[in-house]
Amino acid sequence: MKKIQREETKVIYTDIYVSVDGREFTNEADCKAWENSYKGTIEASWKLLNKKEVCNCDYGFAWASEDHECYAIKPKNLDEIVLINAYIKATTDSNTTLTTEHIGKVLILNFGYDHDWCDVDILAEHFSKVAERIAKLEAEMNDEKEETECTAQNATN
Repeated sequence: MKKIQREETKVIYTDIYVSVDGREFTNEADCKAWENSYKGTIEASWKLLNKKEVCNCDYGFAWASEDHECYAIKPKNLDEIVLINAYIKATTDSNTTLTTEHIGKVLILNFGYDHDWCDVDILAEHFSKVAERIAKLEAEMNDEKEETECTAQNATN
């Protein structure tokens, strides 16, 4: 007689309840309670907004980090502004508030590590400031180059 050991894999089925925003729960009551809660409603509504997850490092933002949750979003109306403000308030410690000024503009919403905060930048304004700084720097460097050339020319005369 010979004794051997066999490895067996048992399949265990567990009922998982998935809320409308994709969260998983082990019981139906908790799932329903989440879906009916304010934060659950906000999370589900947030998922419906037209937005694109982006890496804020690609846009040259200060305090950018690849581990931040960052979205490009273009609010279409006041209802979307209200929803975005509610989401920021419900999920962060930030006092950031969007206004009607943000309607129709591409925004970058940068949620810091573990949603501790949220920065909002209007993308066009950000790039406009960057372009102004580049132009100013180029002008300063051109002035310095001209001064250096004049000094060199005066030295040879």
